[in-house]
Amino acid sequence: FLYLDHPGLEKDTNGLEAEFTHLKQKLSVHKGLEHHRKINLIKWYFYLKSQS
Repeated sequence: FLYLDHPGLEKDTNGLEAEFTHLKQKLSVHKGLEHHRKINLIKWYFYLKSQS
């Protein structure tokens, strides 16, 4: 119950799981990407998410 001591902390992982689901959908659209390009897609995905 760590979220009780930290009011800004989510009490569940639903938001995180939703982000991973969305990322998996993006990756499944681009199945032919080489491994290093998938890594770059993931890095850019989280970079752009952090900017908004």
